[in-house]
Amino acid sequence: MKMHQLSLKHGDAVFRIEESPGEWIVGYKQEWYPEEQQRISGCGPTVACAIMSYMMYGKAGEGFSFPTNRSDCLAAMEEAWRYVTPGDEGIPTAGMFCEGFLKYAGAKGLEVSAHDLDIPQDVSLRPAFSEVVEFITVALHSDVPVAFLNLCKGNICDLDPWHWVVIVSIEYIKDSVVACIMDEGRLFDVDLKMWYDTTVRGGGFAYFSPNAAKMDIDISL
Repeated sequence: MKMHQLSLKHGDAVFRIEESPGEWIVGYKQEWYPEEQQRISGCGPTVACAIMSYMMYGKAGEGFSFPTNRSDCLAAMEEAWRYVTPGDEGIPTAGMFCEGFLKYAGAKGLEVSAHDLDIPQDVSLRPAFSEVVEFITVALHSDVPVAFLNLCKGNICDLDPWHWVVIVSIEYIKDSVVACIMDEGRLFDVDLKMWYDTTVRGGGFAYFSPNAAKMDIDISL
């Protein structure tokens, strides 16, 4: 089927966080980490924590819980840091992110499959843009968030370079694909085609599912 807009089913519930009494934001902030190095390089574990919280939401009836305030979020982020741990260059590939997340999931007793798609610096080695769209579409169709690594933002103003964020929805608009990004307590839109066409260093994408099955989805624009 042809998809025009696709979103996480429970994003509004899972990512509505009370940062301070009566003040609500969307998602987590790496600036909550107590140590300076964590605040500088903690985007990867922050994204991993958000994805884990979404996966745990679906298992709430099985004794799992997910954080809804800053204190509980920080505790969960500290846990994520132990497994999705940045190195000297942060977490610079989707494969490295997946490796850490699988350890994180194992510690939580969750069995998941990792899916990653790197966008190399060398333009000639990059997957076609249609493959990128298909990758994100399959994830969101399966109701799982997508981790997005942006090593160079190209002509996109809102994205921070060398940074992990969460994709919570996509929308097909004419010849472009617009992704709704969750980062540092807010949502904003990014033209993925513009990013793909103008990023110099590339980046990558990752998501996690109970199995490795792929769906037959028409992503033509």
